[in-house]
Amino acid sequence: MAEAAHLAISDTGGLTRKAAVRVSAAQFEAEVNAGLRQAAVDLKVPGFRPGKVPMKEVRRRLEGQVRDRVAREMSIASFTDAMRGQPFTLAAPATIEIVSLAAGGDLAFTATFEVLPEIELAPWASLRIRQPHTAIEEPDIDATIEDIRLQRRVWTSVDRPAATGDRITLDYQVRRGDMVLTDRSGVVAVLGEGRLGPLEQALVGLAADEATTVATPLQEPDTDAAEKPAGLEDGALLDAPAPDPVVEGEAATPEVQGAEGAAEEPSDATNAESASEDAGDASGETERPAEETVVAVTMRAVEQGELPAVD
Repeated sequence: MAEAAHLAISDTGGLTRKAAVRVSAAQFEAEVNAGLRQAAVDLKVPGFRPGKVPMKEVRRRLEGQVRDRVAREMSIASFTDAMRGQPFTLAAPATIEIVSLAAGGDLAFTATFEVLPEIELAPWASLRIRQPHTAIEEPDIDATIEDIRLQRRVWTSVDRPAATGDRITLDYQVRRGDMVLTDRSGVVAVLGEGRLGPLEQALVGLAADEATTVATPLQEPDTDAAEKPAGLEDGALLDAPAPDPVVEGEAATPEVQGAEGAAEEPSDATNAESASEDAGDASGETERPAEETVVAVTMRAVEQGELPAVD
């Protein structure tokens, strides 16, 4: 095994160290010659039988390749041996750089590596640890058992209107006029858990394959931000403020009569205002009543849950 003839370790800052290692020329050349003899066994040269090629020819052809390989192998082995017994532990494999491998000289190389930091434990004899204590009462156990039973309900399809506690499967569309805002299929929910918000009231009493349409006070959707209107999140209809009622028709504007009871002639300002309103009507910019937002629901399945028995 390779032995380090000389080892010098320097601290380059932080956790990084650099080792300079030198292997004697005699040992290095001995390993190179052994490598050349091994390579000569398989070397094929025209005019010579395998294994009978003169060493001078073998050295001429393969010495550089063999010397490089032996230098790499010896540097790794020498560095590994040199690190045994050191007062530190390597954090990762070292980076080795060959400095000199010339014939007749020592094999010299450097190894740059990082070491693990030294950690000193603080005195622990005076430390106090507070152990938490949790009291578990019978109501806590009963509530946990009931939660587990609810999670393991067995659902069976039933041919009756849906009731609170049933699991339903439905399709729905949220529409405003001719525009479809949301279209979802196969939504599964348990009536009474509140996932569908105010829509649940309209679903109680609805049987499979029946449909209904529900008007819901949703906020005006922000078409620039998202396609889903405010108040709809993951299939849930959330409470939102209702729009102001639209009053149909217009109240008649009373005429202003003069002192003698006759209607006064409209002033120039009144004529201008009337002309402006007529122009707005002609351009189609009059305010129209807001269209109602509705939810069209089709019930696909109604299932009744059965709680598992408690032994």
